[in-house]
Amino acid sequence: PAPFRLVVEPGNKDVVKGETVRLTVRVEGAQQKQILLSTKPEGQLEYGNRKLDAGVDGMFGYEFASLKSSTRYFVSSADIKSDEFMLRVIDRPIVKALRLQLSFPLYAKLTSRQLDDNAGDVTALKGTRISFAIESSKALSSASLVFKDKTELALSIAGIRATGIISHLNDRTYHILLRDQDGITNAEPIEYTLKVIVDAYPTAAIELPGRNIDIAENSSLNML
Repeated sequence: PAPFRLVVEPGNKDVVKGETVRLTVRVEGAQQKQILLSTKPEGQLEYGNRKLDAGVDGMFGYEFASLKSSTRYFVSSADIKSDEFMLRVIDRPIVKALRLQLSFPLYAKLTSRQLDDNAGDVTALKGTRISFAIESSKALSSASLVFKDKTELALSIAGIRATGIISHLNDRTYHILLRDQDGITNAEPIEYTLKVIVDAYPTAAIELPGRNIDIAENSSLNML
């Protein structure tokens, strides 16, 4: 039998892009002062090697910092080698496209308007209906609008698309929360602003004659 065995954690693991993974190696049997870590990121043809020294507890450790690509790895010492493992990097979902359609209150007699692509801020009359159409980089399990007061509006989803409608009634901010089919959410979503334009009471101004004048009884005066 082999004089020792290398026990590796975490072994195979799915990792969200940008996360850091802590590797630990425990030696069962004859203790080792040094081991070799061999790694091969995706796209690299050959393994790169790094020597790891044992800690005071006899354990070996290493951090794969801010992983950007899937990486194969194994450890070895003398003629003993661990299994080969894979850290599989998974992308977070992102908002690829955001389209907002504004349908104004009937009394305003304004035609509906679509905002420029990826414009999420809205300033509009109170009562305007805002239609959201969102396209994600990945198939979704859920999507919602999250408002500053922590309330959420669940959106309808179909593959990579999410849609929904809100009534524009008060000033507030919101962001878009996406969750893919692995349960991974988008990171650092943009915070957008919704502002209400309060419709003012109608006003009138008399432009002519535009000054105080005296007129004779039963006389008429043109006013504009």
